[in-house]
Amino acid sequence: MVGPLKAIIQAAKDDVDVINLSLGSYYIDGDIYKDGELLDNKWADVEGYKLAIEYANKLGSVVVASAGNDSIDVSNKSELNNFLKKKYAEEGKTFNGVGIEAPGELPGVVTVSSTGPTQQPSLLSNFGKNYIDIAAPGGDSRLLEKYGQEAWWAFPTRTSINYF
Repeated sequence: MVGPLKAIIQAAKDDVDVINLSLGSYYIDGDIYKDGELLDNKWADVEGYKLAIEYANKLGSVVVASAGNDSIDVSNKSELNNFLKKKYAEEGKTFNGVGIEAPGELPGVVTVSSTGPTQQPSLLSNFGKNYIDIAAPGGDSRLLEKYGQEAWWAFPTRTSINYF
């Protein structure tokens, strides 16, 4: 995890106006177990993100993060936890606590979701009230499903676009 944190700090030191983080993961604010053994919940990564983002913001950098690609209402903690319980069960893990998506859900971050060809939220983008700050044209499979691969590849907003 050190790599992204060092990159945020270095970009801020280099006076970068906008730091784009097309990454993220889910973390548990609580305990994670496998075969009854307590595992590292990687919460130190979340705290590291918070400090690096705060540092970047203080130096004048805007930190932008992708919303994630699991079609989850991240603001609905019940929905997010149910998704994570299934995901963790596949790995033989359980948890007690609440899931978050970081860095997108952290303070000081502009979180971006994607829209499809008709300006609707894309089928894959995470979403949620008080979670998404802006949406921009990005990936969506509606054209692929309706018209096939050739039309999907030809459409100009099929891939992410950075507007910053």
